[in-house]
Formats: sequence, C-alpha cells, structure tokens
Amino acid sequence: LATSPGSDFQSEMRSFYPSLTTEWANDRVTSEQIQSIERNAARSDLIVCSTIARLSSGRDISAIPKDQRTIMEKLIKTGKPLIWIAFGNPYVLERFPKVGTYLCTFSGSDVSQRAAARAVSGAIPITGKMPVSIPGYAAAGDGLQLPKLDMELKPFFIPLANFVDDIVTDPVHDLPGIIRQAISSYTESGLFIHASLTLGQHGSFYDFRPLDRDFGQSSFFQPWNSDYWDGSESIRIILSAMLATESGGLLLDAPVQEYLPEQRDTGLGEKTVADLLSDISGKSRPNPRFEVSNTLLIEEIVSRASGIPIDRMIEDPDLFSFPFTNTAVPRSAIHFPPIPPHYGYGSILRNFSQTLINTGIYNHRRIFRPGTISRFTDPGNRKNPLGWMKPDKKDWTGRFLSDDAYGYTDPSGYFLWIDPQKELFIILLASVGEQAEEAEILEAYEKIAHSILDKFD
Repeated sequence: LATSPGSDFQSEMRSFYPSLTTEWANDRVTSEQIQSIERNAARSDLIVCSTIARLSSGRDISAIPKDQRTIMEKLIKTGKPLIWIAFGNPYVLERFPKVGTYLCTFSGSDVSQRAAARAVSGAIPITGKMPVSIPGYAAAGDGLQLPKLDMELKPFFIPLANFVDDIVTDPVHDLPGIIRQAISSYTESGLFIHASLTLGQHGSFYDFRPLDRDFGQSSFFQPWNSDYWDGSESIRIILSAMLATESGGLLLDAPVQEYLPEQRDTGLGEKTVADLLSDISGKSRPNPRFEVSNTLLIEEIVSRASGIPIDRMIEDPDLFSFPFTNTAVPRSAIHFPPIPPHYGYGSILRNFSQTLINTGIYNHRRIFRPGTISRFTDPGNRKNPLGWMKPDKKDWTGRFLSDDAYGYTDPSGYFLWIDPQKELFIILLASVGEQAEEAEILEAYEKIAHSILDKFD
C-alpha cells in the first residue's frame, strides 16, 4: 500500500520474497480494490504497509486520505503482524499508534525504498535514530538497533566452558566423537580409503575427516581429494542443471535433440531434458560398455546450453553469483577440525545444501527461485523428481528424514541428503576400496547415518 506505486520498494522486496503479493493505492481507491486488499491480507502471514507522504505547509502533518485510513484500519483489524514503513513524512504514525512496528526512512527516493526493503529483510542492519520527535510516541534519538540477519553457515564449535583438561564434559556437544566413531572403523578396515562427512543443522555445520588409512595421520589439512568430486557425478550434474535452469539457459521441457542434434534418430531425441533428469533419479550409474549414461548426456546438454563446461560453471564464483566464502572462526571456541583456508568442493556442496534449505537464498543473495527448487525436487506427476531421490521407507532416509527431504545415494562412494523441514543436511564423500561390494557399501551408509542422525533426530 502506498500513495504512489513505490515500485522500487516492491521490486526489491520481491527479490527476497518471490511469492510476495502486492497492492498499491493512491488517494482514489475503489471498493473492489479495498476488497482485493482485504482478501490478500487474510491469506498472508505478515503484512508490510508503506506510505509515501510529503510534508506540506498549511496541511495537517499527520494527514492521510480517507480511503487509505480505511485500508489501514482493516489491516490492523486482521490481527496479523504488521510493519508500517513511512517514506517521507514520519508524523503519519500519530494516526495509527497501534501498529506494532514502525520504520521511518524520511525520504521516498529509490535509494531509500531499496534500503527499507533490505532492512526489513535483514540484509542490512538497522542503526538509525529519530532526528525529530513525534509527541507522545517517539522522542528524538529513539530507535531500535537491529543487526543484519545472519544467513551464512557457521562452523560447529564447542564453547570453552564445556572443556575440562581437553575432555568434553557436555555430551550434547560431542559431535566429533559421534562422527569419528561412526566412520573410522570403515577407513581402518579398508572399505573406505578416504572419507569425509559433513553434517549441517540449523545454520551450523561440522566437517569431519577421520584418520586416513594410507597416510596414518589426520587428513584435516590435506587438500580435498578430487576423486570425491569425480565420483559424485550425479550431484555435479544436478547442481549444474539447476544453475543453468535458473539462468534461463536450460529449458527443461525442450526436447533433447534441440541441444544434441546427433541424438535425433536414437530414440532419445524426442525425450525432454526433464525426462533425462527424472530417469537418473534413483538409479546407479550404468555400465558404460553397454549403454550411454544419461548423466553424460545431461552434462553435454548443460554445457551447450550455458556455453561453458559444467566444472567451470560450478567452481567459478563470478558465475551465477554462487557463494564460496568461508566464515570467520570465533576466537572463543574450539573447532573440530580446525578450519582450513579453503574447503574446495566440500564448501560447494555444503553451501549448496544450505542454499536449498534457505529456499534459494544464501547470505541474502538469491541463487535459486523457489520455483526452480520445486521443479527439481517435487515429483509432481512424475514418478521421480528431476535428478533427486526421495526418502525410502526401506532404509535410513525413510526413518530419519521427513517426506519433504530429497537427496542422492550412490554406492560408488557418496550420498547427499537435504531435509528442509528439519533444516538438516548430511554429506558423505568417500573413495571406496577396490574389493568393496555394493551391498557392504550401502550397509556402511546405513550404519553411519543411523549412528549420527539417531542423536539429532
């Protein structure tokens, strides 16, 4: 609601909240428009109302047109949380002092409108003070000080107070011991030659790399083994396909032959890109001696659609604005393991998982629209989502994860599962031994996930 469209404010708000419903009104409001505003307000969880008014000599400084006063009264009566933003004239507060939250910008400029949207969304701190007083309601110098909303992953840490002679005294914080016990036996037995597990929940993460069987020493500071990323082929394909779809370069409903003309007469040409992605969901990689891997076809399609190799797409921080930066380590904490300067591919998967939990946002930057995430993770009329798997009641994913979860499990040495409802993700990347059988690898996954998630369910 605004006395002028306030297009900059609405545009900036929509960048944070794509499902936002907006209405605007000038000093001439029809009854139909008032009814539309009432309907939308009734369906909303939160109402943000902005007014753009200028101070004029000879006029009541708190004046608001009659129809707009009617709208404000109806919004207040909904009982919904209401934020009122005053662009320009702050004295309009006198008309509706019952509004619970009031933000003043003292300007209706495009810069002020965008700043207000970012402040309400938590992307910037609120630090201003009232330069004037509103008698009976606010004094000069008043103003709440609110920090920027933290939307980056933070390393899990154990407060120093929980240590006595380097022994963890609070079992709730013994995450390192729980994960070490779950994984180490498999690296010691040779089932996994290298292994790394990352667990994230409620905005914190923990990276664990147990003793390396080949080196016999801690691998915390060793560079990320590229075999992990090469093995997790399907995850790499899904991530790149989501990025290419978000950028508009990849059209999921386009036939394969539009991107791969050479497949026109193979029977695959008439399939859509979405069909190929759905086909790889829930399947192990095929034997390349007998059939063409759909993952390889999708990789080529994504590369042609975006004009760049998918590895460059994923690893280049300037492309698609995908976030790679690590978070500073608080000095008042002991971290397990100590934070190395760069996590390589681990940081990609970790931040990617948290971005999806945040409905497409990381550190206040929108990476994916909710519609893109839903298109890939919700099966809809299909048997499978696009690339992803859904929890299976026959294994640990069905027991510990909600129905909204999605992920990928591959017996070649990795799994990644994301549960937005529980704000949780778990990633295992491993190089498996040459003699390892698929059944024993899947059994190891089961035991590792059970021993860890049973403590955090």
